[in-house]
Amino acid sequence: MHHIEGLIHLMHHIEGLIHMMHHIEGLIYMMHHIEGLIHMMHHIEGLIHMMHHIEGLINLMHHIEGLIHLMHHIEGLIHMMHHIEGLIQMMHHIEGLIHLMHHIEGLIHMMHHIEGLIHLVMVLGVRYGIHSDQTQSIFLPLKKAQAKDTKPGTKPGTRLERRGGERRREERSRAERSRAALEVSQTTSQPGQPEDPSSI
Repeated sequence: MHHIEGLIHLMHHIEGLIHMMHHIEGLIYMMHHIEGLIHMMHHIEGLIHMMHHIEGLINLMHHIEGLIHLMHHIEGLIHMMHHIEGLIQMMHHIEGLIHLMHHIEGLIHMMHHIEGLIHLVMVLGVRYGIHSDQTQSIFLPLKKAQAKDTKPGTKPGTRLERRGGERRREERSRAERSRAALEVSQTTSQPGQPEDPSSI
């Protein structure tokens, strides 16, 4: 009977060991879950590391957007520079026109001098009784140049030549009248008194 009691007591120990074994199996099962969590934690750490890279890429993207915005400003400045170059070119053209205007003013000034010389020659011709053909001989080269500019096929005795003859006759009669008036003024002046040249 003592042996049977011992066997029963041993059986209780074996049952305790079996119960302990179930706890150990539960711990092993829990350990697998913990290993899975540790593995998951490594993935989460990788994702956090990847997130830092993504943040760096987002920061870089903002810099690239800033560079694109700056590029648009630079393009605007280049476009403005082309307009400024056009204005500078226009300014050079305006300066050229101003320079040409000064030349034209000089030619107009020269023309006034030439008109004064022509007037002086005419006055001297009337004053000293020079024949109108003699005064006009000064401008003979000009008349020859004008004759070259006439249309081909013009016959002598045209209206232009007739007008020239009428003009010469009028100038000749005008010179004769001036000479007669000059002789009258010389006869009425006092003898021995020189004539005032400023009275011309």
